[in-house]
Amino acid sequence: MSTLNDPKDEIRVRAYVHNVRSTGKSAFMVLREGLTTLQAVSFGNAQMAKYIATIPKESFVEVHGCVVKAEQEVKFCSIHPLEM
Repeated sequence: MSTLNDPKDEIRVRAYVHNVRSTGKSAFMVLREGLTTLQAVSFGNAQMAKYIATIPKESFVEVHGCVVKAEQEVKFCSIHPLEM
């Protein structure tokens, strides 16, 4: 995760689940690899948000997605200007 460079890069992240939050059709998952953390988000799919909410902390997961510039800086992650 520490080699993220440009927004809109498509990446695959293998990391531990540090924290999960879910509300309605949105889910937020903080992924951790060593001391590096990145927020992964899912919007618009209630079934996916419900599934993400069931993933236990410290689970090892593989997540595929695009890196984008966060609308608001993610202050609690070490990679704070970007999210997945």
